[in-house]
Amino acid sequence: MDVRVPGKISYWQLSPGFDYLLFCVSADEETYDIWVAPVSWKQMRTTGPAALVFKNWGIMPWGGSCTPGIWSPDGKKIAIMQRETEIWIASPEGGEPRQLTGGPGLRGWPPWSPDSEMIAFYLSQPTGHSLQVIPASGGEAKMVTQLDLPGGGVGLVNGRFRFAAWSPDGRALTVTNRGGVSSVAISDGQSQPLVNAADIGMARMDGLRWSPDGKSLAFKARKPGESASQLFLFHSQDGHVTKVADRVPGGYFWSPDSQWISYYAGSRFVKTRREGVLWEMDIEEAFAKLAK
Repeated sequence: MDVRVPGKISYWQLSPGFDYLLFCVSADEETYDIWVAPVSWKQMRTTGPAALVFKNWGIMPWGGSCTPGIWSPDGKKIAIMQRETEIWIASPEGGEPRQLTGGPGLRGWPPWSPDSEMIAFYLSQPTGHSLQVIPASGGEAKMVTQLDLPGGGVGLVNGRFRFAAWSPDGRALTVTNRGGVSSVAISDGQSQPLVNAADIGMARMDGLRWSPDGKSLAFKARKPGESASQLFLFHSQDGHVTKVADRVPGGYFWSPDSQWISYYAGSRFVKTRREGVLWEMDIEEAFAKLAK
């Protein structure tokens, strides 16, 4: 990739359509600049000059590194979190970014609604924690629900909020509190329970992530007094819960067809079916078969 920018490039990510490359450029020891370059995924090259989308991005206190931003699902906008206090919206074509939120309190990393029209974020204030939504085009933020988080924390891992996810239809937020997982409607804040933590013998639940087809909700949970997380699936069609992995210390990812989950098992990634059947491949055995 021939990307010509003044500084050292780091922490890059592709847009949902693989037509832009978002990356950070070191400005000094405490700030980064955020750039976007148009690219061709098939040709593996840039197709135009890079554009500066956000200048003097402050290093987050939780990691000391730059996370470029969160792409909207349609790939037309980028949400940028500035020092956990303000959310900005930038365009991949460059131009002046637009400040979306402000005021007192800490804000969590903003996930986009499936239609790219809304942004959710947590708001932490001395009076408590809440889950908010705001139109990506601008306007007033709206509180969806109060948060009663395990341990009283705000639930950030690498700047990302672990206790909420948009529903597949974008009409609700799936939220975990101390007692389990619920679906909270955006329109009126009505809550519908999905998973009771006590029913599966768990005390702490986080890492919510719906499958791309919207049929299964993956989440991590821990037993009382234990630190190791297990990986579960809530099946929306009949409401039952299945366990797919015993020890999941790191992150996990859905395949685009919703048939597989890959999760970090401490020393490697493991691939598992949604039904819970583990899949492994012996590399040496595979090469031996190919050589025959």
